[in-house]
Amino acid sequence: MIEENEEIVRAYFEAQGYLVKSNVRYQDRASNRGMGWSDVDLVVQHPISGDAAAVEVKGWHTEAITPAYLKEWPQLFHFTRPAAVEAVAGVLGTEDFRKSLVVGRLGPQKAAEVRAYAREREVEILTFPEIIDLLIERTPLNRSASSQTEHCDPGPEGLRLPPDDVGDAFARCRSSARRRARAARDCSLGRACPLG
Repeated sequence: MIEENEEIVRAYFEAQGYLVKSNVRYQDRASNRGMGWSDVDLVVQHPISGDAAAVEVKGWHTEAITPAYLKEWPQLFHFTRPAAVEAVAGVLGTEDFRKSLVVGRLGPQKAAEVRAYAREREVEILTFPEIIDLLIERTPLNRSASSQTEHCDPGPEGLRLPPDDVGDAFARCRSSARRRARAARDCSLGRACPLG
């Protein structure tokens, strides 16, 4: 099940037109813990540019993240292990993707060091303030969604996708949203209600 912080990060990527898959499971073979299952929180891919990323969300860390904190919590980077990379590559069909770690906030004096430490591990850092700023910027003011269809469209004009599987998925989403909206309207007008 996806948790609240992951939902916010999911909305961040969807607002930029990315397709998002949650909780990509993989078998964790860490030598100190035996075998078990873990997951990469989000796998994202932009249907037009092809840009893709494995995203790990650690929003529950309320402390400012410093280089020392990253060194004390190496499990923050477990989503970069070979088994996790293999699982993400299986979803994306390629090993050419970014690795993004989302954290609450960075310590103001050491932010550059934190980003450099992560870069050494081929990981980019995103912070919740950056994510929230983009979501606020992209949220229309004084307006509700005019239909459920807008909840499927990743941008104000929607994406113009080639007729492929991704485009078909968006078309199905829009079509399903329209059917639900018509059914809800019919129920509210006292007509035969297919929603029950």
